[in-house]
Amino acid sequence: MKARVALAHLHRDLVRVHFAATSVLPLIAAAEPKTLLVVRKLTRALDRILYPWLPEDTADLVDIDSPRAPWKQATTGLVFSVGRGYMRHALVCIANVRQHLGMRDMPVTIAYAGDRDLPPKYRDVMVQQVGQLDWLDLEKVLGGPEVIRKYEVKGWATKAFALLFAPYQHSILVDADTIFLQPPTPLLTTADPGYLATGTLFFHDRTLFPAKRYEMLDWVTKWLPSASPHARQTRHWRGLSAHEMESGVVAVDKARPGVMLTLLMMVAMNTQPLRGEQVYKVMHGDKETYFLAAEAVRELYTFMPGFGGTIGYLPAADRPHIKQPGRTTCGLLLHTDRAGEPVWFNGGVEKDKYAGDGELFNATHWVRDVDGKDVDWEFGDEVLDGFCMTKKGDEGEPREVSGELAALIDGLKGSYLKMKEAVGEDMWLGKA
Repeated sequence: MKARVALAHLHRDLVRVHFAATSVLPLIAAAEPKTLLVVRKLTRALDRILYPWLPEDTADLVDIDSPRAPWKQATTGLVFSVGRGYMRHALVCIANVRQHLGMRDMPVTIAYAGDRDLPPKYRDVMVQQVGQLDWLDLEKVLGGPEVIRKYEVKGWATKAFALLFAPYQHSILVDADTIFLQPPTPLLTTADPGYLATGTLFFHDRTLFPAKRYEMLDWVTKWLPSASPHARQTRHWRGLSAHEMESGVVAVDKARPGVMLTLLMMVAMNTQPLRGEQVYKVMHGDKETYFLAAEAVRELYTFMPGFGGTIGYLPAADRPHIKQPGRTTCGLLLHTDRAGEPVWFNGGVEKDKYAGDGELFNATHWVRDVDGKDVDWEFGDEVLDGFCMTKKGDEGEPREVSGELAALIDGLKGSYLKMKEAVGEDMWLGKA
């Protein structure tokens, strides 16, 4: 990995030289065409070493003037990676954005790894339920099923490819079970100062497992000895949490070469053999690879202030895992905006998305974590209420889910039940 990072730095420098000469200094480009040709050839050679899965016809991903670049300037849209088992969650999320949040014309792209991943009949059902959708078949983009098998493009890895090949300049990668509580754009893109500064917006995960951070940190510091000051201020580096980033929502501006270089490295980290031999052994899936990829290619990135909180309910006081009755809040992973207000949560509207029993979650309270300190979590098989959060201080006081927020969640539950009835039980659960 250390050698790969060194080559990535060289690749980054060559890309920036070529980009500056062609986009910023066209007179120099015209005067020195042979020099630029050498730079381009070296860049392509490094492409083949670092990113062997990158198709030849998309080799100009980081050239915004290329007609082959797989995105359009000044466009914004949501991109999902969806297999048949998560179709129901994606439908609820899209219906929420277009119907309940009023963004009826929001472009949406659904990425999938061939017909076996998301068969045509499932795609037809999705259009019937939520309207116009664009499709991104990664099997076709990457050159066939043999490429999918070789690099094991499945599961979390499809998210990485979906974001890389998303057709929008301002692309927001969304987990299928994400629920927005505010319109995602322009709030999370061009209206956010951090996004405007760096072209990225990431979110923090829960503050968890401080004692387990060492395995990942040891691995990272071996190949990233020159980590940025930003990285060294994360909870992970400071020993407060084994988890740092949550990838349920990732916003990027693909018009920036540095962002595209970050995405290329991020995909490499989620692709075999690097994924299986190193990355997924020390972290949970794809979620940390986004900001670590930016670190690897020495690009700036932005985290939304605040850390993973909870939206759910106050369980009965006699539960054995309740540390502070009336204060401990159990439920799903909640994220807040710069004003500290709920902006999205992860897990869908089911109480337990893995159970498949259709029981919907109960949302009466929410609590945020503004500083990543003095927060306790209880969860596991013996905890009947899922993830339960208790935070000290005034910021740990649960707030009621009321007014527009309560109405929105009730509307989502109604949409869930209506679409479930229309689709049928087997297809709803991905079993048809």
